[in-house]
Amino acid sequence: MKISGQTRKKQRRAIYEELFRAPRIYYQDLAEIIGINWKTVKIRLEEAIDLQCILGPELRKRSYENLKEYVYLLNCKDPEFLYLKYRKDPDVIYHAKAIGFCNLWIVAKQKMSSFLGISMKERWS
Repeated sequence: MKISGQTRKKQRRAIYEELFRAPRIYYQDLAEIIGINWKTVKIRLEEAIDLQCILGPELRKRSYENLKEYVYLLNCKDPEFLYLKYRKDPDVIYHAKAIGFCNLWIVAKQKMSSFLGISMKERWS
């Protein structure tokens, strides 16, 4: 059965409004609200993303006044060694190897006194 472009637009709009209201909603729940099959919801959602009517998720940091984290951007000779070393450290919240002006990025709960003699610049996040 062929569906008109106007109907597709209405379905995409309904999906957009429901995702705005509840971003983590299931296909089945969307289908019940809109009144169509969940497979059709999946197809319309993919169409809306392809047409950029709906944009994908964004990475956001939850910041609070009392949330204190130290961010370290390091440029060291052996980032692989430090990456493996701090992988097991409980104070390290996040760490990753990077490309550019630094080659290691570390976010920690506590102030870290030294990185094997590497000078570091710290800043509150």
